[in-house]
Amino acid sequence: MLERNGSVQESVEQLLAGTKDRLTEAGVVDLLQDLAQDVWAMCVNRYEPDELGDTHMSLGIQAVENFKSRAQRRYLGDDREAPEKHWDVQGLTLETPRNVLTLLMPGLRLMAMKTPMAEGRSPRLDLLADWGDQSHARNQIALENTQAMGGWLAPARGQDELFKVGSAPLAVPNYLLLWSGDPDGPLTAGRLAVPVMGEQPFAAVTDLWWDVANVDAPSYDRSSRIDGPGFDERPVTKPALSLKPSVAGEEQA
Repeated sequence: MLERNGSVQESVEQLLAGTKDRLTEAGVVDLLQDLAQDVWAMCVNRYEPDELGDTHMSLGIQAVENFKSRAQRRYLGDDREAPEKHWDVQGLTLETPRNVLTLLMPGLRLMAMKTPMAEGRSPRLDLLADWGDQSHARNQIALENTQAMGGWLAPARGQDELFKVGSAPLAVPNYLLLWSGDPDGPLTAGRLAVPVMGEQPFAAVTDLWWDVANVDAPSYDRSSRIDGPGFDERPVTKPALSLKPSVAGEEQA
């Protein structure tokens, strides 16, 4: 919670910086980056638009589901995840309201969102302004933030705020983790954003991580998986089927 000094925009940016520091110091940012790297490397490696008819949409859905399920495993200490990958952060809890991965810490709710694959690691965030068409859950947290900010609406890009604020304390309860992947490889990026209502989707956004090749990214060789015939050239297993013998007097369809 901050005292408002000047515009809402300036106050939210200060609050966002403090939240980023808190998540970083708790180790949450490192855990999320590691998860994103593991999930994205696997998803891109098995992405087969030519052989299997995969699309950007199918890849995005797969990545979101894998990110959510593997976060749950790591949080719960599931033995399907390596012990060193398990999450052990004091005060951190994990939920999936409306099937959306959500991390909770005292006074803080962080909801995960995968940005569109076609835009790579530099997504057009201004295209997400209509929360009602994007997700009910994200629409709800944007509305809650706007209400917490005294009804403040984000102005269109390049326009001034509609009103200034007084000295009442500012508290923003909801944040979004915006994670992105390079469509041509395993590199990922993460951003922390404050969703609000208005002409722009966010009151403020800050970078959390940006993978650097050969430094942060997992080992990845797309060609290494092509060791034999393509998917469409592999033999098809014939199902073991047999016809049910006819019974005398049984009604025929």
